[in-house]
Amino acid sequence: MFIENIINKTVSSELLEGTEINDSITGLEGDDTLLGHGGNDNLNGGQGDDQLFGGIGDDTLIGGAGADLLDAGGNSYWGDTASYQGSDAAVTISLTDGTAFGGHAEGDTLISIENISGSEFNDHLTGNNQKNILSGNNGDDVIVGLGGSDWLQGGGGNDQIFGGDGNDGLFGGADDDFLLGGAGADHIDGGSSIYGSLGDTASYQGSDAAVTISLTDGTASGGHAEGDTLISIENLTGTEFGDYLVGNNARNEFIGFAGDDTLLGLDGDDSLVGGDGNDQLFGGEDTDILIGGAGADLLDGGSNDRYWGDTASYHGSNAAVTISLTDGTASGGHAEGDWLISIENLTGTEFGDYLVGNDTRNELFSLAGDDTLLGLDGDDSLESGDGNDQLFGGTGSDFLIGGAGADRLDGGGNSAWGDTALYQGSDAAVTISLTDGTASGGHAEGDTLLSIENISGSGFNDHLTGNNQKNQLSGGLGDDIMVGLGGNDWIQGGDGNDQIFGGDGNDKLSGHNGADTIDGGEGVDEVNYSMSYTGVNVNLETGIGSGGTAEGDRLINIEVIRGTYRNDMLTGDAGYNRIYGSNGDDKIKGGGGSDHLYGQQGNDTVFGGDGNDTIEAGDGFDALYGGAGIDLLKYGLSESGITVNLQSQTISGGIANGDIISGFENVSLSSNSSNTNDGNHHITGSSQDNELRAGYGDDTVLGDQGNDLIFGAAGEDWLHGGKGQDWIHGGLGADTILGGSQNDEIYGYDGDDFLYGHKHADTIFGEDGNDYVNGGTHNDAVYGGAGNDKVVGGGGNDQVSGDDGDDILLGQHGDDVLFGGNGNDTIKGGHGEDQVEGGTGNDIISGGAGSDTFIFKKSFGHDRIKDFDGNSPSHDRIDLSEFGFENFLDMRSSVDIAQFGKSTVLYFDEENTITLVKTSLQELDDDYFVYNDLMVA
Repeated sequence: MFIENIINKTVSSELLEGTEINDSITGLEGDDTLLGHGGNDNLNGGQGDDQLFGGIGDDTLIGGAGADLLDAGGNSYWGDTASYQGSDAAVTISLTDGTAFGGHAEGDTLISIENISGSEFNDHLTGNNQKNILSGNNGDDVIVGLGGSDWLQGGGGNDQIFGGDGNDGLFGGADDDFLLGGAGADHIDGGSSIYGSLGDTASYQGSDAAVTISLTDGTASGGHAEGDTLISIENLTGTEFGDYLVGNNARNEFIGFAGDDTLLGLDGDDSLVGGDGNDQLFGGEDTDILIGGAGADLLDGGSNDRYWGDTASYHGSNAAVTISLTDGTASGGHAEGDWLISIENLTGTEFGDYLVGNDTRNELFSLAGDDTLLGLDGDDSLESGDGNDQLFGGTGSDFLIGGAGADRLDGGGNSAWGDTALYQGSDAAVTISLTDGTASGGHAEGDTLLSIENISGSGFNDHLTGNNQKNQLSGGLGDDIMVGLGGNDWIQGGDGNDQIFGGDGNDKLSGHNGADTIDGGEGVDEVNYSMSYTGVNVNLETGIGSGGTAEGDRLINIEVIRGTYRNDMLTGDAGYNRIYGSNGDDKIKGGGGSDHLYGQQGNDTVFGGDGNDTIEAGDGFDALYGGAGIDLLKYGLSESGITVNLQSQTISGGIANGDIISGFENVSLSSNSSNTNDGNHHITGSSQDNELRAGYGDDTVLGDQGNDLIFGAAGEDWLHGGKGQDWIHGGLGADTILGGSQNDEIYGYDGDDFLYGHKHADTIFGEDGNDYVNGGTHNDAVYGGAGNDKVVGGGGNDQVSGDDGDDILLGQHGDDVLFGGNGNDTIKGGHGEDQVEGGTGNDIISGGAGSDTFIFKKSFGHDRIKDFDGNSPSHDRIDLSEFGFENFLDMRSSVDIAQFGKSTVLYFDEENTITLVKTSLQELDDDYFVYNDLMVA
C-alpha cells in the first residue's frame, strides 16, 4: 500500500478523519474514532475501545487492545483486513457472524471485513462465503475458509487449514501442516518443514470421487482435487474410491483407504497403506513399508534402498501367506493375488507361511505355524516362531531362530561372521554339534543344522560343539559342555559347571559361575572373569582357579587372564602372558617371558618376573616389581602429580601415592586418554638409558645419566636431558627444555617453549609457538619454526634459523649462519664472521663484530642493515649471487642506489629494498658485493 497522508493523534480521545487518498491514521491511547474515507487506508486504534471506519478502498484495521468496532465499509477490490498481529494471546474470529474473542480480539465486532491476520499464538480463524484472506502467522492455527475463493496462510506452527468450497489458496508455512482444500480448484502449499519431521499432509477425505495427485509436479485432478495445485506436500490421504497418489523425493506417507488405489512413493523412506481393494503400491528409492491390505495388490519397494531394505507386511492377514521375493509371487490370505517387486523384508502371519527372500539382506518373520523361510543371499534374520519350521539362511551371516518344533536350520555358506542358530527361548537343554549338524532336546529336538558357525544355547545343560571354523558358542545357564575345535573361537559358558575347550586358534573363553574346566588349546587364549561378583585366584602355572566364578575351575593352555572388579590373585606361567587385574586389590605375577601386566584399580601387588615386562598401574596403594629385564612402568591419568625416581626406585603422589616400585628402567605417565585433567608430574631417570614419558600436566623430567628418550606430552613441562646423548620432545604446552652435557636433539613442538642446548653440539627445533631457542656452547643447529621466536646460537659456529614468524635471531659468538625465513625478523650476528640472510619479509639486520656477509635472494622484502661496516680492512659484504650481476656497474644498471641523509638505499623494485644505515653511497664499490658466487675484489 502506498501511503500519501499520515495523521497522528494529538489528544487523549479524538476523532481522526482521513482524506480521499491513502491515509495512515494512528489513534494510540483513548477511545478513538478513526474515519478513513476514500483510499487504501491503514487505521490503528491503539489502546481503548475504538471505532474504526475504513470507508471506500482496501483498508487495514488494527483495533489493538480493547473492545473495538471494526467496520471496513465497502467498494474494496482485495477486501478489507482486520489485523491482530500485535495481540498478546490467541484470537478466535468468525467472519460469518462477525464475532471475536481472545487476546486483542476480546469484545471486538467485525463488519464488512473480508480478511484476517492472526496473532503469534494458536488462533482459530473462520471466514464466510465471500473471498477471504486468512493468515494465522505463528502458532498452531486452525483456519477455515468456508465458501468463496479464499487465500489461507498458516505461517509458523503445525496448522490445520480447511479451504471449503471455492477455488482456494492454502499455504501451510513452516512446520507440519494438515491441509484439506475441499471442493474447487485449490492451490495447496505445505511450506517448509523441519528435517526429520512428519511433513505436510494434503487430505482428500470427504471427496465425492477418486482423486489423482502427483507431489512431483503438484498436479491434481478428480473429485475434490480437480484443478488443485500442490506444492511442498509430503503426505497424502486419499478417498473411499480408487485413487492415484504419487510422491516425490521426500519421505511420504500415503493412505489410500478403500478402492483400487495406486500409490507411488518415489524417493524417501515412505509408508504406503493401500487399504481394501486391488491396490498398486510403489515405494521407490530408500527404505519403505508397504501394507497392501485385502485384495490383489502390487507391492513394489523400489531400488537403491539403504541397509534395512523395504518391508511388505501381512501381519493383519486372516490366513497363511506364501511369498517369494525372488520372483515376487504371493498367495493366500491378504497376499492372494499380490505381486511383490524389490521387497527385502517380510512380516508374515499367525499361520503356516512360506516366505522366500532374495539375494539381498532379508528379515523374514512368520510368527506361529509350520513355516518355511528361505533367506538366500545376504545377511538375513529368519524367525519362524512355533511349529516345524524350515529356515534356510543362504549365503551371508544369518541369524536363525526356529522356535519350538522339529526345525531345519541351514545357514548356507560364504559368510564373514558366520551364521548363528539361537535357542535362547528353548524350554529344555539342547545338544548341538556343528561338526555333523545334529541337534536334540528342547527347541532343538529334531532340528537339523547345516552350515552353522555360531550357537546361542538355552538356559539348561547344553552340549555345544563347534567345528574347525571360527565359532561363537554361548551356553547360557546350566552345566554346559562347549568344544570350539579349530578357529579363533569366542566361547561363553554362562552359569553352571561348564566344560570349555577352545581347540586350535586364539580363543576368548569365559566360564562364568560354576566349577568349569577351561582348556584354551593351541594359540594365545584368554580366560575372562570380568563378570564375577567376587575375587578370583587364577594360577596359569598350576592351572587351578578358585574364588568367585573361578571356584573349582581348571585352566589348561591359557595365556591371557582378565580378572574381576574384586580382589584377585592372578599368576602367569613361564611363557608370554597378558594379565588384567581390573578393580580390586589384586596380586599379579607375570613369571617368565616378556609380559604385559595391568594392575588397574585397587591396591595391587604386581611382579613382572623375568623378561622385558610392561606393568601398568592404577589407583590404590600398589607394590610394583619389574624384576629382571628392561621393564616399563606405566601410570594412567592422575589428577594429582606423581613423583618418580628411577635411580632410587621411589614413587609418590597422585594415584601412585603409597606405591612401592622396584626394578624399572623406563616410565610412562602419559595417559592414552585425550583427557587433559592430569596432575603435574616429576620424573627422574637413572644411570641407565631411560625412556621417560610425562603426562598432560606441567611436568618436570630429568634424564640424569644415560642416553635418554624424553617425551613431554601436554602441559608446560620442564625437561632436562642430564648427562648422555638425549632425544627430547616437548609436546603440547609452553615447555622449558635443557639439553644437558652431550650432543642432544630437542623438539619444542606446540606452545611458547624455552629451549636451551647447553654443552656440546645440539640440534634444536622450536616448531610451533613463540619459542626461545638457545644452542648454548659448541656448534649448534637451532631452528625457531612457526611463531615469533627468539633464536640464539650461543657459543660456537652455529646454524640459526627463524623459519616462519617475526623472529629475533642472535648469533652471538662464533662464525654463525643465520637465516630469518618468513616474517619481519630482527637478526644480530654478534662476534665472528657471520653469514646473514633475512629471507622474505621486512628485516632489521646487524652483523655485529667481524667481517659479515649479508645474503639477499629474490623477493627478500624491505631490509635494513644497521651496522654495515665498509671502512675496516676486513669489511662486510652483500651477497647478490642469485641476481646474476657481473659487477658493481652491472648491478647499478638494474638497481637504483641513492643517498638519503646518512643512509644509502638499494632500490630493486617497489617490493624489495636494502637500506644501509649510516653508510655513504660513495663508500660502495665492487669490494662490498659478491656476484655470481665470486667475490669481486
